[in-house]
Amino acid sequence: MSDISHYPIWICQSEDRAQLIKDANEFVDDVPYIKKMFGVLANEGKLSPRQEESLRTVVACRSHCGEKFPQTAESDYVGEIGIKQCLSGWVFSSEIVSDKAELKVVTKFVTAEGNIIVYVGPFATMSLEKGTQIGVFAEIASHNISDGVKVTYIHDPELIDTHHE
Repeated sequence: MSDISHYPIWICQSEDRAQLIKDANEFVDDVPYIKKMFGVLANEGKLSPRQEESLRTVVACRSHCGEKFPQTAESDYVGEIGIKQCLSGWVFSSEIVSDKAELKVVTKFVTAEGNIIVYVGPFATMSLEKGTQIGVFAEIASHNISDGVKVTYIHDPELIDTHHE
């Protein structure tokens, strides 16, 4: 991959796309979705904007995810508190916890930019399998630091899209 003349024009149009492909190449044998996107790139010479965003999300998750908050993430706060917005990412942790008399779910996902988003709420609202790509429309509840990492908490999420490879 070091010879840029073999790259499709789509990759060469943006320096960060070349870096994305280089980073994704590290996980191509372990992640079927990345392998699939490399196939699309080889066949069509480009990725759609949604495919590119998804690939960025998968690579960010594979690069930064752990069972706890990703320690290497360059996480930053997302959005303005009290404002609803669309967020997308890759679930790296989703667990059910007991809060006195009710069950709650704590779902953590990472955006393509490496930002950590956390939802804590009723179990039925957003209990998702690790590795699920999600899109939500949610209100930004707060910004906090957890384990030394900036984290954005959301509430009242509406699932827009989910996809699991």
